[in-house]
Amino acid sequence: MNLRRKTPAGFTLLELLIVISIIIILAAVLYPVFGQFRRKARVMQAGKTMNVLTMALDKYKDDWHSYPPDDTPSTNGSEIVWYYLCQVQTVGQMHYGPYIKATEDQLKDADTGGNRKFMSPLGGEYKYGLQIDSDGQKRTYLLVDPGEDMKLGGSIDPNKGWLEDDPQAAKDNIFSTVQMVAPAK
Repeated sequence: MNLRRKTPAGFTLLELLIVISIIIILAAVLYPVFGQFRRKARVMQAGKTMNVLTMALDKYKDDWHSYPPDDTPSTNGSEIVWYYLCQVQTVGQMHYGPYIKATEDQLKDADTGGNRKFMSPLGGEYKYGLQIDSDGQKRTYLLVDPGEDMKLGGSIDPNKGWLEDDPQAAKDNIFSTVQMVAPAK
């Protein structure tokens, strides 16, 4: 006769509470670390997107012999990027673009006439302006991503370039520009 009592297999309530407590403590400690990795990944993606936009603007210039205007269809840089770089432009029988492929998560509806905006991976809107060279011609551009805080911290002046008015807000901005090229003689 076996008088041994069989113990049920499984965990006790105390053991489960201890394991759950350990998991919660680990999650609380690691959450900020994972958040920091996500933030750094978004900043890196914003830099890569700025490189793509720089190449697209150069390709646009190769086709059209100038950079896109900075006042059409609006003065919003994100809308200008979408309008000129993300769509097919047609002149007569010639079709140019799109210079970049935008995904739906990169686009947002604009306020003007059914247009869209090409948004930064950091969530902000680009600022774009053409720069006037010594001959009075607009041959170069300045494109600015406002960065993580979505504050520009300055403005674009056609004659002087970037004018910083808030260094704290401007410290995380991402810039794309071309050097002034001497006009052909």
